[in-house]
Amino acid sequence: MGWRNWPSWLKGGMMLVIIFIILVLIQGIVFGKWTKDFASYSQFISIELLTQFPGDIALMSIPNYVECKYEPGVSIDINSCPNRNLLNLLPYLSTLIIYFILGSIIGFVIGKIKNRGEK
Repeated sequence: MGWRNWPSWLKGGMMLVIIFIILVLIQGIVFGKWTKDFASYSQFISIELLTQFPGDIALMSIPNYVECKYEPGVSIDINSCPNRNLLNLLPYLSTLIIYFILGSIIGFVIGKIKNRGEK
């Protein structure tokens, strides 16, 4: 089943997932999340707003997420928090899901508009 045979909602979702993956690669490779270059700090923050912030907002409803991620050991016991790597990965995964859902909605609407024009 080729790209042209996919439903429009799936095409839209996959397009935004590909854009998200490119943004994460730019964040990691170009701006180097592991470097301490203050010249690129403002660009790094703007890319992080696109790659992590939507996921962080979605995860705020999970009990103790904020305390475990940003203040471990201050207000709750650090042993009750999940693995640190998992806490760093969760915003990316939830943002990926948000991008797919948003792209699917956009693709669905575009598909409906195209189908209405063909009738």
